[in-house]
Amino acid sequence: MHPNELAFFITSLGILIISSIFALMSSIKDGKPTCEKYILNSYLYLTVSIALLICLILLFNLMFPNYTQNMFQGFGLILIIIHLALSFLFIYLINKISPLNVHTKRLVWLLFIANFAFLLLPVIQINFMLKQHGMLLSTLLIVIGIVAVITLITYLKPDFIIKNSSGWTPYIVAALIILILASLIPSIVCHFFISCNANYLNSLYYYLAIAGVILFTFIIIYRTKIIVENAAKCKSPEDADYIKESSGMLISMINLFLDILRVRQGKGGAGKFRFRR
Repeated sequence: MHPNELAFFITSLGILIISSIFALMSSIKDGKPTCEKYILNSYLYLTVSIALLICLILLFNLMFPNYTQNMFQGFGLILIIIHLALSFLFIYLINKISPLNVHTKRLVWLLFIANFAFLLLPVIQINFMLKQHGMLLSTLLIVIGIVAVITLITYLKPDFIIKNSSGWTPYIVAALIILILASLIPSIVCHFFISCNANYLNSLYYYLAIAGVILFTFIIIYRTKIIVENAAKCKSPEDADYIKESSGMLISMINLFLDILRVRQGKGGAGKFRFRR
């Protein structure tokens, strides 16, 4: 393991252990989820998710060093489609399973994060091969900084940006669908039907990444407002669904991370994965 990767793994593992302990102590009372400290608990679970995701990606990179090379030489597109299908399945289960069913929900949550680790592994391995460890870390810090600033503003001034969060849902879903189709259709057409100019595709994904940065920044604002609203509504253990809250935010952060990374790499970059919840 590269020294930078080892340092990152040890740091992430430490954060994972500490945040997991605090999350369990703060979010569970008498064996059931509690509404107390709702916002804090949501972000503790998000911290656990991010730290676990990083640890798994680095472990998978160590276990499968040629994963990306073998994937693109074999059934890469099919494998990506399978992982995406599993992601939608796990997201559906996370939304449907009651937070009172603690152990089952946590198991699905862990599988969800492990599946995402495999989805992100090619992007990370490509950047490791290009010796872009610093860019990966700085992009992650940028995303965390954006989330921290948005959370602070939304918590202190909940009506400053979005007054009625539910009214924005159809527009956000429509924008996501358009962005996903704009990303997938050229890939499918160029892979199966016609030969496309590489410079054209790189430019297309570069501008789509800029659109993605704007969209997912707004979605993070939207999700933060939802967390604040749900904290006020939480009255019983069934309402304290921290896994659902953190999973939605995690997906938005992953997409923002990928898009910022793509923009920073310029038109010659190579990332075009996109996820949705």
